[in-house]
Amino acid sequence: MRRAALVAAALLAGCGGSDTAPPPAAQTTPTVAPAPPPVPNTRAPTDAWVAQQLPWALLFYAWGGWAFVFWGVCARVTAGVFGHWLVGFFAHNHGGMHRVVDNAAVQGRNVRLTSLLTMGECWHNNHHAFPGSARLGLEKGEWDPGWWVLCAFEKLGLAWQIRLPEHLAPRPELRTLAPAPRKACRWCPRSAAIS
Repeated sequence: MRRAALVAAALLAGCGGSDTAPPPAAQTTPTVAPAPPPVPNTRAPTDAWVAQQLPWALLFYAWGGWAFVFWGVCARVTAGVFGHWLVGFFAHNHGGMHRVVDNAAVQGRNVRLTSLLTMGECWHNNHHAFPGSARLGLEKGEWDPGWWVLCAFEKLGLAWQIRLPEHLAPRPELRTLAPAPRKACRWCPRSAAIS
């Protein structure tokens, strides 16, 4: 009973007892950035993604029947959707961070081992830090095959006005973190350190 009274007194003292500072919950409420304006000429292909599978389904059916339709359309779309979901899950919950966006509702993380498989989408912390940048692999050793494809498209004249972090407006809520110390190899002697 005494403990409950102490907890109640502490709660009452922190809730409106002082007019100098708001309650802690009000200080740490995350904000959500407004949605960017829609990009012209991208809505129709996005809305018609199911219809876009029909030519592929007809081609696969002519080539090898329903088995080809299953593997060429159904399994391919399912793998793409699951892959997108897995990148989103792991890139928001597991991995390293170079930067923090203060007051953001969620922080992105970099998932190093999947860079080639995800075409660079695994550098999600970099994407959250610079959402308007076409290049996501920003640090040394961060492979970004999607960026390589965009560079090739630019050389062929198929892409232009590609933006990088230096082209974006500065963000006061963006903080760079100190690099994390590298861990020693678990098979090395304890006195050995990695530099």
